[in-house]
Amino acid sequence: MIRYTVVWDRRAESQLAELWMRATDTSLIRRAFREVDELLAVAPQHKGKPFGLSHLSANAIDELLSRISPLPEALRQMRLGPVEVFFLVSEEDRKVTVYLAQLTGAP
Repeated sequence: MIRYTVVWDRRAESQLAELWMRATDTSLIRRAFREVDELLAVAPQHKGKPFGLSHLSANAIDELLSRISPLPEALRQMRLGPVEVFFLVSEEDRKVTVYLAQLTGAP
């Protein structure tokens, strides 16, 4: 089993901190993000689904484009509990970079 290093873009880390501070149930947020890290550490290219712009807000699209432009076809999104993350997998470096974290509104 090949393990990947999961890193969070600086702004994604800030988003995570903001989500945690605003959460009514911080343990739920903490568990979801811990699980994101654990899931993406093994076979991340098979996690989530290919990214699509269809359901994103204009702000979220702008946020992604400010960090990675043009948006690569390999960008993936994954929902886990109340959070959604957008990430890229570099198989040659065995690294996953999370670029955006947001609440989905789902429990």
